[in-house]
Amino acid sequence: QAKGRLARIAVGICPATQPGPTAGATSHDSATPTNPELVAVQTVYGSALDRQTAGRVQEILQRSFHRDPNRKGYYIPLPEELLLRGAEKDGAIDMLLAQAARRRELWHLAFDRRDGALAALATTFEHSVRLADGSRRHILALGEVATHPDYRGRGHGAAVRPTSTFSIATHFRIHV
Repeated sequence: QAKGRLARIAVGICPATQPGPTAGATSHDSATPTNPELVAVQTVYGSALDRQTAGRVQEILQRSFHRDPNRKGYYIPLPEELLLRGAEKDGAIDMLLAQAARRRELWHLAFDRRDGALAALATTFEHSVRLADGSRRHILALGEVATHPDYRGRGHGAAVRPTSTFSIATHFRIHV
């Protein structure tokens, strides 16, 4: 193939019985190591998610990206009583799933082994960028990254970060 083109290879999936590919990595903001006995990571296509899981993802994203009114550029957990409900939540889930299908996103999901809850996520997708010299590069872009506020500091976010990075190597190969 042409220089710089991407070729699809097997999609790496980390079953719930295994930790992420680089367990033990630390989160940049909490320095909490990933404990494979407490966190299970799975990588799936976003378009293949069931609606209940997509609803949990929508809740995590909404709770994680609530702007702090007192500090520009900072986020604070959204109080549970302010979460979207009913038709508004259904619309947000529809938009999330449509984006996942349109961008062919891979979703890297961290589950808490103690209670089975989805605790953190990261998304990746193929993207093409134009460089200053006019050439195009195909990359695997990082989309949303979030941890449910109730699970912060326990290593869930650290678990999905190396998994999403790992997907670059397992999902694509750059021919040079």
